[in-house]
Amino acid sequence: MFGSKAYVAAPMQSVRKRAALSTETESARVVKAAADFLRQRKGRCTSSTITSALSQSGVEIGGTNKSSRVSAYLSAAKGTFDNVRGEGYGLKEWHNGAGH
Repeated sequence: MFGSKAYVAAPMQSVRKRAALSTETESARVVKAAADFLRQRKGRCTSSTITSALSQSGVEIGGTNKSSRVSAYLSAAKGTFDNVRGEGYGLKEWHNGAGH
């Protein structure tokens, strides 16, 4: 039974399905979730506030310094976010008349 191809194939199919479902990178998940959070919040937030909100909502963030990792992802997404010292991250789309 353990040596049969049917026994080996079933677990492998499950692994492939999980892998296919998680093709989005961590940075893409963080950027999307952070943008959604800021839209909901309707204002700028620090990376630590964003990190806490994402963690509480179940977004997995690797590494030991999660806030620094989130900050790096948001800083790299220059087309989506900007960062104002002392105010935090905001969405560039707000510059189109939203006044944040």
